[in-house]
Amino acid sequence: MLVCLFHGSTHMARLGASFLAFFTLSLLRPTCGRSFMSTGASRVDKDLRKNHLASAGRSEDVFIFADGRSLDDSDCPPNCLKCSTNGECLHCANSKYLNPSKWTCEDMCPDGYYPEGTGTSNRTCTQCASDCAICLSPAKCVQCQSKYLSPAGVCGSSCPSGYYAHTEGTCRSCPTRCVSCSDWHHCDTCVPGAYLTPNRTCVVDCDDGYYKDDTGASEKETGGVCTQCQETCSKCISHDVCTECRKKTYLSPTDNMCRSTCGDGFYQRGADEIGNTCHECPDSCRICTSSSACSSCSEGYFLTPDSACDTECPDGFYANSTLRSCQPCPAGCGKCTAGLVSPVVCLECIDYNLLSHRGECTRTCPEGYYPQAGNGHLGGVCVICDPSCIACQSREECTKCNMLLYLTPEAKCEMECPRGWTWRGGLDLKEPGVCMPCGDNCAACQTLEVCDVCKNRRYLHQGRCVKSCPARFYGLTAPSQGEEGRLCRNCRVNDYECFSPNAIVGKDPDPMLTVIAKSRQNDYYLYGGACHPKALCPVGTYPRRGEETPSWPGNFIGGICEDCPHNCLSCSSPLRCTTCRRNTYLTLDMSCQENCPVGFFGVGTAETGRTCQPCSANCSACQSQAFCTKCTNGTFLTADFSCEAQCPEGFYSRSPADGSLDGRACEKCLGDCLTCETRFYCTKCKNAAYLTHRKECMPACPPTHYPDGSDDREGVCHVQKDLPQSLCSRQILH
Repeated sequence: MLVCLFHGSTHMARLGASFLAFFTLSLLRPTCGRSFMSTGASRVDKDLRKNHLASAGRSEDVFIFADGRSLDDSDCPPNCLKCSTNGECLHCANSKYLNPSKWTCEDMCPDGYYPEGTGTSNRTCTQCASDCAICLSPAKCVQCQSKYLSPAGVCGSSCPSGYYAHTEGTCRSCPTRCVSCSDWHHCDTCVPGAYLTPNRTCVVDCDDGYYKDDTGASEKETGGVCTQCQETCSKCISHDVCTECRKKTYLSPTDNMCRSTCGDGFYQRGADEIGNTCHECPDSCRICTSSSACSSCSEGYFLTPDSACDTECPDGFYANSTLRSCQPCPAGCGKCTAGLVSPVVCLECIDYNLLSHRGECTRTCPEGYYPQAGNGHLGGVCVICDPSCIACQSREECTKCNMLLYLTPEAKCEMECPRGWTWRGGLDLKEPGVCMPCGDNCAACQTLEVCDVCKNRRYLHQGRCVKSCPARFYGLTAPSQGEEGRLCRNCRVNDYECFSPNAIVGKDPDPMLTVIAKSRQNDYYLYGGACHPKALCPVGTYPRRGEETPSWPGNFIGGICEDCPHNCLSCSSPLRCTTCRRNTYLTLDMSCQENCPVGFFGVGTAETGRTCQPCSANCSACQSQAFCTKCTNGTFLTADFSCEAQCPEGFYSRSPADGSLDGRACEKCLGDCLTCETRFYCTKCKNAAYLTHRKECMPACPPTHYPDGSDDREGVCHVQKDLPQSLCSRQILH
């Protein structure tokens, strides 16, 4: 029998000594057996010991303590295999755990301890770390006392990176990609390569409207932040670089910002709430609406009609430097350019128009130019006339001359008119000079009214050519001029008829008598430096008597031939014309009017003199005595243009709509109608025609009608139902 002796000590009650004793007994267990008591133990559970020894088959083992006591002297707690003299268990049985805080055997270790050992009698509770309230092993704490439990089972003053403080002092893992967080839903910092969103989650890619902001972040420690783009930016890569716009704004490629409109040099693409962009116009465009549609051009370019910018404008347009656009040429102009004085100058005309010297396209050339035809539909050109012309038809044919020049019969402008022609106008541009032919039988003249030399054996008398000289004048022929150069010379004063200046009819010539003298005889009138009898005042004048000489009663001096009134060719007084001129008519009141009054018609010619003659009786308007156009006094205008009291047979009377007695006329009846009341109401038919119930004249009666059977057949058609039976049968047989 092996006896093990141990020196006990009262200090074994202390926790440190207990662990030391327990450790010592464990080392001696192979020598001293399974059951033992340390010195100083107060009691041993005898029954337990006996049972244990019996089961182990070692009843012969005896445990003796240093103080001389044996196991039988001690009383251990239940499930305790070994205990101290104080009753504190030192080794538990039945798979119980030794609780060092109470030195009892428990099913489970209390808080602050963790279980160790295996088997039924080798289990004990080992104290957790000092700051651990509950643990599973020395390195695996499950609940801390006043600190935070990390996922690794370590207690600390705060949760480690990637964890957050949960309830009851535990640390829970942060969401994915979180470096630090305040709870499961809210990250504070993200791992490198991840970005913190506004709702405090970590993402690899930021949502639309945010960009990856790495400001202040370290690639080795933390990630960045999703920072919101500008208000109008739906996608961006930085605060100043937007990649997509919203709110109907446009992304500018120059500064990558969102603008309400694109600036000059860019055009808008899109009109949606999101995704609109600005695109650069072509280099030639200053403002454009698409890649191919400009609205304003750069310097040196002009906006063409097809909305492009070019250095030149197409035909039909000119370059406007102020507007920087191609403006249309005026109508009829095929090519044009901007003018220095006028807005635009045409260079070539179309549609058969003519290019004027002003650069305008017109249908006719201005005065001073003549048209020169173009090629095909292209217009021509207005060519300037000869300097002597102010109007012409061609280079060789003038129509109007410059001042002091006269248009000759050969369409030339000369300073003198040829013989037989006289000039008119030419003193100013209001009345250009022209050569007018002298009057009939006039070989040379000063004016149209005054002839200088006569021809055709005519005599010149007071500027006119006459067959023979009038009374008081005699004819004189210049021998050197032959048939030309004849003229009329005055007889002696007061001579009515003569053959030479000093010859009286029936008497010999008196060479001492003067040719011209001032008249002192009654009823002689001065005109053209000569005295004329009253009846010989020139055409267009009338004799106006002079004043009576007081010393010579009955003798009037100072009489002149006075001009007739306006439009009078000849007159007998200032109020009485006898013939008219300028195509006017002599009326009953002896005045010259452009038109005859009502009830008169004009006769005569400009040479013989026109007069107004009265229309025939009852005619208020006529073209001649036998050609009336309107009747009066209730008469009717017939087909032969005369006015009659009633219309002839075959005509009916038609009155004006107002019922007037003037303007009545006779209208012809229709067809075979002999007499009628209106155009459509016949009362009697001609031979071989019948009057129907419709008041029409027909060659035969219509069905259901029969003629009256008269021999002249100018009958009437009757309805058959009115015919007697016998006559009806006879008519049918007939």
